[in-house]
Amino acid sequence: MIATILPDRLAKLPDLRLISGHGPPPNGDVQGCVVDIASWLAGEEWSDHPACVSPILASFCRRWNDDLDDEGRQRLKPYAARIIGTASDGHDELRGWLCADWLVRVYTPAWLELAGITESAAALRSLSPLRDLTTVKAARPAITLVSASVVPVT
Repeated sequence: MIATILPDRLAKLPDLRLISGHGPPPNGDVQGCVVDIASWLAGEEWSDHPACVSPILASFCRRWNDDLDDEGRQRLKPYAARIIGTASDGHDELRGWLCADWLVRVYTPAWLELAGITESAAALRSLSPLRDLTTVKAARPAITLVSASVVPVT
């Protein structure tokens, strides 16, 4: 989808406040999650599911937005403009694999390390990048072993 960014709104981006969750429609004071702001920048109806943004990116950005503290969340502002025009651009399958890869090889190991489960974290980090079903099938034994060692089976 071809989408444009409204220049007058883009100029206001540095002064906007990103908040956790879907924000209320603007009534002078514009604040919302990073995806709400993308809809506003593109001139769409206020939404955290705008037509101009890839559903994969929108989902990822909503979660990222809500998982950050207030200070960290403000650093997402540039992404509100960057995700505009990504809907139907043919890259969602790759984006899905990149998200899955990040979840398995970056996010989960970080939490495992915080819990002191360093061997399992290292095993996940050492996997080859997940880019398709072949790489997922190759990684499955390691992922299964890690999950069995972390989650007690009852």
